[in-house]
Amino acid sequence: MFKCKSCGMRFPETKGTIFYNRHLTEEQIVMISKCKEMLDDHLDLYQCYSNFIRIHSALTIKIPMGIRNIESTPCMAEGITKHPWTWKEFLMIKISHEI
Repeated sequence: MFKCKSCGMRFPETKGTIFYNRHLTEEQIVMISKCKEMLDDHLDLYQCYSNFIRIHSALTIKIPMGIRNIESTPCMAEGITKHPWTWKEFLMIKISHEI
């Protein structure tokens, strides 16, 4: 039996629920940021991935007559870059810290 820590209610426990609960906990551990600075870093990384690397289907330009459609990222749509970046390009870029 599984006992809830907050209300004390008891639930039957099976192999499936044990596996599911353990799997859910492992997934949550990967996504936890322990401090605000790390959370900011994770969000910055995701924002760069979303804008430079990930192709968005809403920004795809459909071309008639069976020619390949033009897929783009938000930065390509804004004219910041001409191609979707790879992770290697993203991680190897030199950033100037001038303000």
